[in-house]
Amino acid sequence: MINHKYEGMIYHNEIFEKLYVGFKRKAYIKYVRDDNKIDLSLNPLGDMKDEKLLSQILEIIEKNGGEMKYHSNSDSDEIVKIFNMSKKNFKKSIVELSKREKLKILENDLGIKLI
Repeated sequence: MINHKYEGMIYHNEIFEKLYVGFKRKAYIKYVRDDNKIDLSLNPLGDMKDEKLLSQILEIIEKNGGEMKYHSNSDSDEIVKIFNMSKKNFKKSIVELSKREKLKILENDLGIKLI
């Protein structure tokens, strides 16, 4: 429900956390369809989304001692479980963090490390 008035839909392949009936969560409108149904996302859209994912990864790595074994070839289910995002978004984000010199991608798929 959106503002207790409208129904919205979040597609299963875009959910990376446990949700329960009655659970309140901020969501973002992705698209209003021709039939007036509303597609939602739990993550911000566009540039806001990217920055949120980057800070989320940095925070998780920092909480885990500044280095983690996860990398672009890690199992998708593990990425979703640890980082609450798709593997595609994870890979894109660690490359961006590496370009910004906030993160180092270790050779031979050994993981990632804060700089």
